[in-house]
Amino acid sequence: MSGRRRGGRTAGPNARTRWRGGIFDRQLRSRFDWLRDPDPAEVATPPLLMVFDLLYRAGRDQTKRPLRERRARLEEIVAGAERIFPVRRLTSDGLVAWDEVLRAGFEDYVAKEEAAPTRAGRHDGG
Repeated sequence: MSGRRRGGRTAGPNARTRWRGGIFDRQLRSRFDWLRDPDPAEVATPPLLMVFDLLYRAGRDQTKRPLRERRARLEEIVAGAERIFPVRRLTSDGLVAWDEVLRAGFEDYVAKEEAAPTRAGRHDGG
């Protein structure tokens, strides 16, 4: 799935995804600053690409499909790819997931209803 970078998306011949990438430290925290100014004393992953949604596939808009379908297709696309991974899924119980976020010290948490389509520009649970 090689392609040109466009904002937060990869434009490949068959798919466009929403993604986040970079270098991660030993606690698997994203360290974008190490792309510019690496710290040779620290342990870090090679640059990785983490994808979290599938917007288009084979030129067809996927945003009206439920997240569970988009996620399944996304996992098919990146299966076996080097250094491209779907983001980790937490439990569907929001309170349990939030507790895990706090305990692990994750920097972000995004919740989305599995049956929901994607709506452009929405970041309020829609």
